[in-house]
Amino acid sequence: MISVRLFQRGRLSQYGNPLLLRNASSRTVEFVHVGVRRDPHRTNMVKKEEEKMGIWKYWAISVLVVWNLLGDAMTPVVYASEKKEKPKINVVRSPSQPVERVEREVRHELLMLPYYSVYDFLSFRVNDTRVELSGYASQPTLKTDAERAVKNIEGVTAVTNNIEALPVSTNDTRIRWAAYRAIYGSEALQTYAIRALPPIHLIVKNGSIILEGVVAREMDKIIANQQANSIPGVFSVTNNLRVEKK
Repeated sequence: MISVRLFQRGRLSQYGNPLLLRNASSRTVEFVHVGVRRDPHRTNMVKKEEEKMGIWKYWAISVLVVWNLLGDAMTPVVYASEKKEKPKINVVRSPSQPVERVEREVRHELLMLPYYSVYDFLSFRVNDTRVELSGYASQPTLKTDAERAVKNIEGVTAVTNNIEALPVSTNDTRIRWAAYRAIYGSEALQTYAIRALPPIHLIVKNGSIILEGVVAREMDKIIANQQANSIPGVFSVTNNLRVEKK
């Protein structure tokens, strides 16, 4: 069996490392911790160096503290003299801007309806986020299609549908075709017929004609009224055409 004994022996070595001693007879391994021999002169020099380093550290810390204090005291003065207030951009938004956007989109949606023709007339009015539809529809599906299209516009919260669905009548259909030939076949008004959607709308209800839309000149409004009155079987003509402002 191997036993281990630890000894403390001073001033036997200059290296301060434990010595491993073997005893062959007792088979004992002895670890001897040997102290370090110190030089008094060298120790004094180390103490002096440490004192010098301590003094330098003290001065360095003092300088840093004073610098920070001066920097904190001077910073507001410098910034106050150099800081310039950024110019403010005032965006003035007109209250009518959202209404104008809704009006443009409503007008676009109504004009893009697939069954909207010269025999129909749709108008609208925007009140804040509410839209009121009015006019005439020769086909019942046009009324529901117009309401559905306007409801899908962003910003519209309610739609009041006052579009009047015109009655189905063979006589009214005949008058519509005759009114189209009489008005758009006129030499003075035929330039309106080449547009994608002719501006003069021919509304026929129970044998009566209602002219809606816009014309370029006052004379065109008068000619359209005369042509509508020349159609056989027409009971009355209501001329609601508006003249474009130049």
